[in-house]
Amino acid sequence: NNANQEILSYLIENNIDVKPNSSGLVYILVDEGEGDTPQLGDKVAFHYKGYYLNGEVFDSSYDKSRPLIVQLGENHMIKGLEYSLLKMDKGSKAKVIIPFYMAYDNMENAPVPAYSNLLFELELIDIDRK
Repeated sequence: NNANQEILSYLIENNIDVKPNSSGLVYILVDEGEGDTPQLGDKVAFHYKGYYLNGEVFDSSYDKSRPLIVQLGENHMIKGLEYSLLKMDKGSKAKVIIPFYMAYDNMENAPVPAYSNLLFELELIDIDRK
C-alpha cells in the first residue's frame, strides 16, 4: 500500500538498513537501555519528538517541563507508539517510523493530516509497574 511505499522510499533515501516488521512499522534501536522492559498495564515516562517524513517536527515533549506519562494498554496513544514502547528497555532510545494505519489513520489530529506516516524519536525514562 501507499504507506509502505513511502516508508520504503524513506529508508532507501536515508540509507537505513532496517526493514519494516510484519505490521509495516520500522523500529530502530539507537541506544541500549539498562533496565526492564514495560508491559501492558505499566505506566511509562518517555520523551518523544514527532516528525513528518519530510523532517519537519510537529510535536516534542522536550519542549515541556517533563516527559509524557502514560499507562500502556489503555488506548491513550497511537498503536505504533505503544507497540514501540513495549519493545524498549528503561533508558533506551529508539527511532520508529509508523505507518499511518498505526498512527492517526484516516483521522486528522491537528496539526497532523489524515493518512500521515510519522517518525518518532523515543526515549524511555522510567517504568512504574502496576
